[in-house]
Amino acid sequence: MRKVLKEEVIQWTDDVGGHCNVNADSKYHALRLLNETVELCIAAGANGTDIFESVYSEINKEISKHGELKPSPETILDEVADVAILIEIFAHHTNTSIDDAVANKLKILYNREWRIDEHGVIWRKK
Repeated sequence: MRKVLKEEVIQWTDDVGGHCNVNADSKYHALRLLNETVELCIAAGANGTDIFESVYSEINKEISKHGELKPSPETILDEVADVAILIEIFAHHTNTSIDDAVANKLKILYNREWRIDEHGVIWRKK
């Protein structure tokens, strides 16, 4: 994503009041990302079983590596990089311009009402 566009996204986050205490709140922001990822999977044709099996497999992989699910703040950078790389690959294969999609979505987001939960996560008011 272009630097200017990234700054616009961060400005929108600030404008609606989103925030994150990295030590206490990052898991809630990651779960919010999972919500949007599920919507992306559905839009791409995955069904509930596909999504559940994928998430279950990832959980089992972590348990087999570490014996349990435990937070690993030192690996957040690597996982963010994985997500960014995979979204770029997905966008490429679907002929999607991330910059155009984000710029267009920001126009929509500014016209919606939002609520911020106790962890600083941004949710659309229903």
